[in-house]
Amino acid sequence: MDGESLGAAAGGGKVTKAHAGEFDGAARVREAIVELGVTRVQHGVRAIEDPAVVALVRERGVTFDTCPISNVRLPVVPSLASHPLRQLMQAGVRCTISTDDPLVFANRVSDEYLSLANEGGFSRGELAQLARNGWEVADVPGAVRQKWLAEIDRLAMVMAG
Repeated sequence: MDGESLGAAAGGGKVTKAHAGEFDGAARVREAIVELGVTRVQHGVRAIEDPAVVALVRERGVTFDTCPISNVRLPVVPSLASHPLRQLMQAGVRCTISTDDPLVFANRVSDEYLSLANEGGFSRGELAQLARNGWEVADVPGAVRQKWLAEIDRLAMVMAG
């Protein structure tokens, strides 16, 4: 699909996304955003290599659907502890957690969260924010979105409490 077709899809209320910033660097993330006009990037983690691309992502409100376990196993990053996910979040990039290819990597979304907690040192608050981010951009009816956002908030209060 070219940029014009993606633009028409976005104008029609469709979610537009591209796979970029995993094996190729930040330039591919910029290309997906500027040339294709996407609002979601699957992976995107190598955007961290160029502060101007990170700024572009933030300014355009692009979401990165990250797959940390895949990024380590391929190897895009050496470990979960060194994964740029936290840096991206701190830079104001909305990130979600995905599994990439569960048949190849034999993992579930829950494995991603557990790995981020156990190997990446992510706090419950950081993990809750990642879950919130996913529901904020989910292509689901508003009532479903609000239900799960409220549940995340409720659980966060219980755990803090």
